[in-house]
Amino acid sequence: ATNRPDALDPALIRPKRFGTRIDCEPLKAEQRAQLIRLHLNESICAGNYPEMIEYLTMRTAGPFTPAEIEEVVNESKLAAEKQGLTQITRELVAKTVDCIVLGKKFRELSPEYRRSVARHEAGHAVFLRALLAHNRIERLTIGLRAETAGVTVIAEDEGKAQNLTRDELISMILVALAGPLAEEAVKGYWDTG
Repeated sequence: ATNRPDALDPALIRPKRFGTRIDCEPLKAEQRAQLIRLHLNESICAGNYPEMIEYLTMRTAGPFTPAEIEEVVNESKLAAEKQGLTQITRELVAKTVDCIVLGKKFRELSPEYRRSVARHEAGHAVFLRALLAHNRIERLTIGLRAETAGVTVIAEDEGKAQNLTRDELISMILVALAGPLAEEAVKGYWDTG
């Protein structure tokens, strides 16, 4: 099994070898919800169990594999135990998803760099609210990680992702450019943050 079929040696996939190709599509929302229910019982959730299932289903949209979804649940349980909690909370799950998707926080940012990243992410959020108001900002986080120093997470509408209008695509480009624009508007220049 591979996530990179283009990298396979042609000798492996020629006829009479491993010639059959089976593509596995990302899980749909209901499939993810069923998988989450399998690994997460009501007694371990602080608050509303159906709401927690819905939140986890939404946050694991996209390229999450079943193993990664199981890891989110298990890591959330472990994080709760480390903190002396008997139940997992939505905030704990959000932090766990961030760690799995973005990597663990390496260290805190210096105050100036933190402000710069905050301006950058605020630019994305303001343009998102103005241009794509139907999209919900799920999470905005700042902290040095393996992949990034900050991120603005949009709640994905799975049905919409495959059918974007021209205006929506242009708006998404503008939202992406809004981070550096916000930095430049405040401090006169933008940097790699």
